[in-house]
Amino acid sequence: GAVSPSPRPPPAPQCVRARLFSQGIAAMSSRRVAGGSGGGGGGASGGRGVDRAGVLHLMVEAAGKKISWVKRFGIVERGRLALRVGSAEGESKGEYDLLGCDVTPVDVSRTRRKLCFQLQLKNGAAGAGPIFAVDTNDEQDAWMSVLLTAGVPTGWPGGTDATGQPVPLQFSRISEATLKSGNSPLRALPTLRSAPAYRRRTLLLQKLRLCSVVFDGPNPMSGSEARDLKRVALLELVEFVDMARTAFQDARVLEDTITMVRLNLFRSLPPPQEGRSAAAGDGDDEEEPFMDPQWPHLAITYELLLHLVSTDNVDLAAKKRVIDGSFVKQLLLLFDSQDMREREYLKTITHRIYSKLTQRRALIRRVICYIFYEFVYESDSHNGIAEMLEILASIINGFAVPIKAEHKTMLTRALLPLHKSSIVMQYHPQLSYCMALYVAKDHTLTRQVVPGLLKYWPYRNYSKQIIFLNELEDVFEYVQPDDCEVIRAPLVQALVNTIGGDHFQVAERALCLWNSDRFLALLVEDPTQRQAVLPTLFPVLYATSVSHWHESVRALSHHVLSQYMDIDPDLFAACASEYEAATGTRVGMEMPEDL
Repeated sequence: GAVSPSPRPPPAPQCVRARLFSQGIAAMSSRRVAGGSGGGGGGASGGRGVDRAGVLHLMVEAAGKKISWVKRFGIVERGRLALRVGSAEGESKGEYDLLGCDVTPVDVSRTRRKLCFQLQLKNGAAGAGPIFAVDTNDEQDAWMSVLLTAGVPTGWPGGTDATGQPVPLQFSRISEATLKSGNSPLRALPTLRSAPAYRRRTLLLQKLRLCSVVFDGPNPMSGSEARDLKRVALLELVEFVDMARTAFQDARVLEDTITMVRLNLFRSLPPPQEGRSAAAGDGDDEEEPFMDPQWPHLAITYELLLHLVSTDNVDLAAKKRVIDGSFVKQLLLLFDSQDMREREYLKTITHRIYSKLTQRRALIRRVICYIFYEFVYESDSHNGIAEMLEILASIINGFAVPIKAEHKTMLTRALLPLHKSSIVMQYHPQLSYCMALYVAKDHTLTRQVVPGLLKYWPYRNYSKQIIFLNELEDVFEYVQPDDCEVIRAPLVQALVNTIGGDHFQVAERALCLWNSDRFLALLVEDPTQRQAVLPTLFPVLYATSVSHWHESVRALSHHVLSQYMDIDPDLFAACASEYEAATGTRVGMEMPEDL
């Protein structure tokens, strides 16, 4: 995929979110200038080009009900039907405003010609609109569909904001009178399956506007009938994505579908409830997980987005046009949702976007890094770090070898600092897995990972020390002798501190590192490393083997010393002599009686 610039931490932490949103606004503004957004104006096809052009036969009824047909060239553009003589450049013979129009087939007994349809204008008298004829069934369906679609306003029920972008209509703002009227956005509509083919695209656009209504208010059960209308319409849209091979290839339908998804998903997340853990469900086992009251509709909207991203029925170029940088950024910001079900959907959808739209890969990595920067340097509170690390694990697993410099920068600047957070326990398994994937692809990265891990060592948090030791053991599986030369000094000093500490579980876990084959091969069996580390380790190992209060620590320390003594008696004797000279204590390797 495309290579993005190396992610860099912001010069000042406060600018991270501002930069993120300013980039999103700039991207949206550029789309509006290019005319690709399909904004929220009141016209029928604001800013779009020609929807259809071709030959139409206009029925002319003379005196005495004599019928004749006049050949015209019809052009549907920007919500209007223009009739010209001969071609698009011919003399104009009238225009019709299609906003709110209806189109119906005309029986052959009335026109004495097959394949006819009548255009019923919004303010025209019933049955008084112009009648047209075409030459084939496909042309009839195509013209009727385009005319009906052009009659659907591009505006949305909620109107637009100051930037011209559509905003959702809050259910609490709809009056009872509006709900009961025929103009309500939540009126019942025919099903897509039962509608004639030429009406389906229009019906689809109407259902998208119905689904743009967001149910708010203190009572989540208010308006239950209207909620059911929206839920059924959303389910029908999900089914239609897979059923209709061409419907979502239409530019307007696809853009309006993504707009509806934006209106439902991109919202202000509810604030954390007092007394809840930073990530819902990760605190007390008896704590009830957060359940978003809008989830019944959100879940189906996410399912619709997942089907749109995954389907092969939509052209890849069209997907890239509507799932732009602004959309991806706002989608990733939703990972801070407290609802675990929403974060799982986001994780799946982000995976699909990353695999299908290769041009968005660099952006996804960059935005995730920015979110990590804000988490580490500003808030220390985020609900979706674990899920985003799972996404990065899949991405890292696909990195080519040798690893690019930008990916190494992501490791050192975005991932390693995550160890310093006070809530690292909530996402440490995923973070440790990312570290292991990096060093498995390039063992020289252990020279950054091990010192980085020791840099953020939690000296006063014993439970964190244990999980850090677990991670250290996993990473050490890929350390080579030349890497050990670089990391040896800080590593040995950390081992001295943990083995000699008061907490027996930390000391016990550190001593268990010598049970690892790789650790044993490098720090015991390798003569160069052995001669460098044993003089530093010997005092603490011997002291704990004879005087530590916990018998398990004494036994493990004795076992480690025995390994060194068996493999290199001369070095062991030299270290023992040095210890005796420094402390005045005689060194003996007899197993204590209580062990």
